[in-house]
Amino acid sequence: MVTGGCGACVVLLSKYDPVRDEVENFSVSSCLTLVCSVDRCSITTSEGLGNSKDGFHPIHQRFSGFHASQCGYCTPGMCISLFSALVNAEKTPRAEPPPGFSKLTVSEAEKAIAGNLCRCTGYRPIVDACKSFAADVDMEDLGINSFWKKGESKETKISKLPFYNPSDQICTFPEFLKDEIRSSMQRNSKTSSWYNPFSVEELQSMLESNLAENGTLVKLVVGNTGTGYYKEILDQYDKFIDLRYIPELSVITRDQKGIKIGATVTISKAILALKEGNNGEFHSQVFQKIADHMEKIASGFIRNTASVGGNLVMAQRNYFPSDIATILLAVGSTVNIMTDLKHYKLTLEEFLGRSPLDYGSVLFSVHIPCWEPARNGSKKSSTKLLFETYRAAPRPLGNALAYLNAAFLAEVTPCKTSNGVIIDNIQLAFGAYGTKCAIRARKVEEFLAGKQLSVNVLSEAIKLLGAIVVPEVGTSSAAYRSSLAVGFLFEFLHPLVDAFLTKPSKIISIHKQFDIENVASLLSRKLVVESNQKYYPVGEPITKAGAAIQASGEAVFVDDISSPTNCLHGAFIYSTKPLARVKGVKIRSKALQDRVAGLISVGDIPEGGDNVGAKTMFGFEPLFADDLTRFAGQRIAFVVADTQKLADLAAESALVDYDTENLEPPILTVEEAVDRSSFFEVPPFLYPAQVGDFSKGMAEADHKILSAEIKLGSQYYFYMETQTSLAIPDEDNCMVVYSSSQCPEFAHSTIASCLGVSEHNVRVITRRVGGGFGGKAIRAMPVATACALAANKLRRPVRTYLNRKTDMVMAGGRHPMKVTYSVGFKSNGKITALHLGILINGGFSVDISPIMPRNMIGALKKYDWGALSFDIKVCKTNHSTKSAMRAPGEVQASFIAEAVLEHVASVLSMNVDSVRNRNLHTVESLKLFYEDSAGEYFEYTLPSIWDKLAKSSCLHQRIEMIQQFNGSNKWQKRGISRVPIVHEVALRPTPGKVSILQDGSVVVEVGGIELGQGIWTKVKQMTAFALSSIQCDGTEDLLEKVRVVQADTLSLIQGGFTAGSTTSESSCEAVRLCCNILVERLYPVKNKLLDKAGSVKWESLILQVLLMPKSGRQSGIRCASSGLRMTCKEEIYGAPVWVLGGGEWILGMIHGLNEIPDHVRRCLIVALRSLSRCTTRSLPTLRPCNVSLHLGMLPDCFLAYLGTKELASLIEAFSPICHSTLSTSSSSSPLFSALATTVWGNRQFDSGRGRGDYNCGDHGFSCRGHGQGGGVVVVIVVVLRVSENVPIVVWRITLWIIVGISMVVMLLMRPQSLRRIQKSTTWPLLSYLPQDLPHSREHPYLNVSSILHEMSLLLTVIHFPLMSAKAHSQAVNLSTSSYYVPDFTSMHYLNYGAAVSEVEVNLVTGGTKILQADIIYDCGQSLNPAVDLGQVEGAFVQGLGFFMLEEYETNSDGLVVADGTWTYKIPTIDTIPKWFNVEVLNSGHHQKRVLSSKASGEPPLLLAVSVHCATRAAIKEARKQLSCWKGLEGCDDSTIFQLEVPATMPVVKELCGLDNVECYLESLLLSVATS
Repeated sequence: MVTGGCGACVVLLSKYDPVRDEVENFSVSSCLTLVCSVDRCSITTSEGLGNSKDGFHPIHQRFSGFHASQCGYCTPGMCISLFSALVNAEKTPRAEPPPGFSKLTVSEAEKAIAGNLCRCTGYRPIVDACKSFAADVDMEDLGINSFWKKGESKETKISKLPFYNPSDQICTFPEFLKDEIRSSMQRNSKTSSWYNPFSVEELQSMLESNLAENGTLVKLVVGNTGTGYYKEILDQYDKFIDLRYIPELSVITRDQKGIKIGATVTISKAILALKEGNNGEFHSQVFQKIADHMEKIASGFIRNTASVGGNLVMAQRNYFPSDIATILLAVGSTVNIMTDLKHYKLTLEEFLGRSPLDYGSVLFSVHIPCWEPARNGSKKSSTKLLFETYRAAPRPLGNALAYLNAAFLAEVTPCKTSNGVIIDNIQLAFGAYGTKCAIRARKVEEFLAGKQLSVNVLSEAIKLLGAIVVPEVGTSSAAYRSSLAVGFLFEFLHPLVDAFLTKPSKIISIHKQFDIENVASLLSRKLVVESNQKYYPVGEPITKAGAAIQASGEAVFVDDISSPTNCLHGAFIYSTKPLARVKGVKIRSKALQDRVAGLISVGDIPEGGDNVGAKTMFGFEPLFADDLTRFAGQRIAFVVADTQKLADLAAESALVDYDTENLEPPILTVEEAVDRSSFFEVPPFLYPAQVGDFSKGMAEADHKILSAEIKLGSQYYFYMETQTSLAIPDEDNCMVVYSSSQCPEFAHSTIASCLGVSEHNVRVITRRVGGGFGGKAIRAMPVATACALAANKLRRPVRTYLNRKTDMVMAGGRHPMKVTYSVGFKSNGKITALHLGILINGGFSVDISPIMPRNMIGALKKYDWGALSFDIKVCKTNHSTKSAMRAPGEVQASFIAEAVLEHVASVLSMNVDSVRNRNLHTVESLKLFYEDSAGEYFEYTLPSIWDKLAKSSCLHQRIEMIQQFNGSNKWQKRGISRVPIVHEVALRPTPGKVSILQDGSVVVEVGGIELGQGIWTKVKQMTAFALSSIQCDGTEDLLEKVRVVQADTLSLIQGGFTAGSTTSESSCEAVRLCCNILVERLYPVKNKLLDKAGSVKWESLILQVLLMPKSGRQSGIRCASSGLRMTCKEEIYGAPVWVLGGGEWILGMIHGLNEIPDHVRRCLIVALRSLSRCTTRSLPTLRPCNVSLHLGMLPDCFLAYLGTKELASLIEAFSPICHSTLSTSSSSSPLFSALATTVWGNRQFDSGRGRGDYNCGDHGFSCRGHGQGGGVVVVIVVVLRVSENVPIVVWRITLWIIVGISMVVMLLMRPQSLRRIQKSTTWPLLSYLPQDLPHSREHPYLNVSSILHEMSLLLTVIHFPLMSAKAHSQAVNLSTSSYYVPDFTSMHYLNYGAAVSEVEVNLVTGGTKILQADIIYDCGQSLNPAVDLGQVEGAFVQGLGFFMLEEYETNSDGLVVADGTWTYKIPTIDTIPKWFNVEVLNSGHHQKRVLSSKASGEPPLLLAVSVHCATRAAIKEARKQLSCWKGLEGCDDSTIFQLEVPATMPVVKELCGLDNVECYLESLLLSVATS
């Protein structure tokens, strides 16, 4: 289901005008753009700008170099938004920029991506990448990057940026398409169900025709952006009429009376038209302000296709909360409409107030009049005109609906008898506040008209307005919206009270005091990071692996995988009731019923399978509801259709029959759960221990706060890539599943349990995840399992990509909770005891909820509470299952700790910073609270961080400045706060695997999943560092030779969860163990080569390991009766050469292939028999006797052996080993057993190096400990009797025949292997063989003993392509795996950091602007400072969303209603700190850490509470002022309050006083009356 609100799918749309021979380029949201609407257009994606094959565009290079891509899912859209801005900037008449830059300004560069969402980065590096193209950029303001080093000159920095040349134009519109358009200027007005009228007459004809008759539904379209808000099902329409090509609807005309804008003109074009010709006259200023307000509507890529007329029609027909309707209403605009083929001219007020337009009516144009002073005929030259627009929305730059919008226009004249002003005329428009359409406040206008403005008049007008602007019943934050109307009118008129206006500029300057939405240039930052050369390249801020292909859009996510043949698509049908019986499910639409391939539910789980959709160590969650649905959002069924669109439509139209009779009420609150004792069990080992004696601590307290309450809501993950999966049935009842998952191992197990198959029948693959934050862990399992179940039943591939609404309804999110606390404290602010009663809403299934108590207490213990006791219950309710979200429990606990201290400080009337400082841990108290996790005393870096941050952020100076600011500003208040974090993390066991390939390149597998956190980057660095210890020439470039590959649950097992912030370092350590093993294996070879050559290159070392001969270790078995001796020359691992009877017999053995299918077996039989016939005819000196085949019973094998006489000798030789009498029959089964026993019996290898034990059974042999274990082994044995001397030509022919057989095997068994064989590796080896053999005329023959080594080498060559493995003549295995298990005594450790945040609160709107944030975070010795910096910034901004913006609202049944980008607001570029300073502290050596590194993914998120605390400080100042206005000075109650989470605009405004304007005016009136 499309929304158009995230920007991830933005592309560049290009249109060609053949008349003007011009190409118009603009960005659009592809999810909202109808295919037929782009006829004769060209579309450019990010990959079209540049790619890995043709070279990356400078945008891609700079995004990569500025570390502006983490998960990468949003990055292509970001790149296109920027490219569109660059292209359009070049069309402006600005001066030519310096080389390497564009005409874009810094402000434009920032705003270019204002509508694009990112959940990972925190936006700062993205802004830097964009600003780097601006001609007016300050190079010192750009953050850390991979282009230059700190301290380099501006010129050097510019020279190192990837060069951007605007003249190197990307061809956005191909010439062939231009020629095609020129050659057929006339467009077809009808294409199937799509109509393109080119005139009003043609449109009238279409409307008159039968299109709308007989039940035919017709939709008039322009940009189709309305479907992003209303989620309209377009398939219900039979015909579409595109209005864009009708001239009367698509032109803009300007005259002395005003501007006429056609209905199909896009909002972007209307903005440009309104800004044109701004000559300083008042009407131009009005147009300019209208344009400025329009720029806050939606986002650029929406405005580029959304039309002015479409916006107004939605407001009139659907009651859309339109900004355009409100601002145009205030200036007296008119519209021209056609209804029933007749034209009407109406005022906009009349248009909005009439009955909704039917679908046969058309809006033609809107006219905005010119406003000049005395336009009503007045001759007063002193008359002044004022015009302002207002909106209060969560995002200042737009892309968010307003709580209320308003626009006011007034004509005023100075009063001749006083210094006041008289309002001659005023027009007041309000909209979007919970009414059907924008209104004019006529009664207020009439009251004010002709009056001299005074405090009393303004007060009366505001009271009158409060009775008019009343939201409808059910509108959220109704009182807040009404207060906004009052506040905006006050802001507009109050500066005029008692003011003598002689200049319009004075009016303008007066109005600036409120600074409602002054968001001019946005963002700056200072970054401090330290690289570490000790473990190079570990510690270097290298570019994130894959960042460039993420920017270009080439990175493959699950949904990018091409659909297999006959692939189906699925969508979930979920419950809307919290507790009800499900009596049936059906699809409403008959047409959709016929197009649905299946409806999968609990009854389709196969016999032996379980109804399980997710499982953890604590329990499982059902995949589907059975006969009872137990929460709103529970999965009921999975509908499968041919396309995702059809599946979504079917799911949306599903009708679920519920029955609630005789069911007890659902549990929807934690209080109800307590009353009914509905809890999840927390295992004792996970329940934390109390600290100290609470009773004693309370007894020592001077003051107490008893039973204070806090409530915390949930938070949605808002990963950019919603849940997605692809399941493909495979042979032998197997299932391959591609899942966007943080824990493929557990998804693997869940799928197997659901399908009732062994786990080896399931394979889960995850390459990368488009954002996870915990939501792609447990919550991803049901999605993958449902796809697998559907694929299993239908025997067809099934995939799904959840639309945002379904994802938000089903996700669950962060745990809500209710907290009650009692605290005792001294008069100096020292806490002596704290008790917490915490009720956690875990939802219906257990998930990971039992870990919440431990997590919460770990974060709460960041302060020395003296004594800490708690009673934590995890409640089971009829809500959606709550799961882990980034810093689960810790972020809530961090807030609880700060709320307690804020409360204590308020009671004591102390500065809260001093209270925090007094309660910071000492080394002793830290040890008491955290025990072994505290580590050594020198690891406790928080005190030094605390002091350093105060200095670097100028904390104390800024506190004084804020006090001065608050004293001189009534309507803005600032606050500042410094908070610490102590965050405990734990390392987990993690696997790793490293393989060195033939050319020296390296392939790495790790258990951790790349979520955007940079795990692949750090692993690459660690691999390069660890392998470089071999100290070969060229190892300094190893980083470029390392590739980390996707997670595959059958390739690397025990991957576990990628969570908890420590997976990166655990994976790095697992890889380091692997590399250490490989280095140990390589050292002997390297030393031998070093002795000979003096220096060794890395590539040479690997090649020599593969090729160098060696006098193999020999072992033999002698037969006493015949004297025959069998000798094994183990030149290669797994491909031995056996020599029998003093060199008369040669046996070649190859093993380790997968099972051989029947058709391959038949081909090999033919090949071997052909060899027999060939050698008999062509090579008489080689006498193979009766070559035939023996197929071993277990496993499949091939054996060519000799006749009875020769077998007798072999049997006699083998008899001491076999301990049995062997038959000489050619079909004797024990012969194979004897050979296998002789070769592999009693052979053991060091399992730590990737080898295992090989044993043989009676009918074959099996292998254990190799790869996944239990593999099928194929043995090919060729026995040739050779004479004592062999001609060279015969020898060569023999070699080639054997090679031919091996190639047949390779081609039939692994066709893909043939493509990987390069001539540079195989054929030179074969040609090498004869070169070392004597072949002069004096030596025309070869003795058998002289060719044994060459045969061994040949078998190596044969073995390599067959096995696709790294076997070599030095018996070195170049692939190894490890399983890192952290030491129990050091697996837990503490992370430290601190932040200072400063905010400014607007008392009129409740809006909070984050002015500055300063962070110092201890990363130990960072594995990659750039990656860790990105994690710090991204986590902080995500935490900011939790504390300030994101409302995950549900209805009374617990069903999520904040279900899309329109209703759920994550941070954007305009809501993050304007100044953002981060220092990644390199705290030195930590012996027990992985190369002294520390985690960075989750702990910094807790620092965002500093913004909430700073907001609280600002509110406290506002409440003090409000108390003063009310005459309640000194009232302590004004400073003791709880600020909810999130602290949204309505919440902040309510605490500042919804009636603060009225109170202020009353205080003024009172002061006048008493003076």
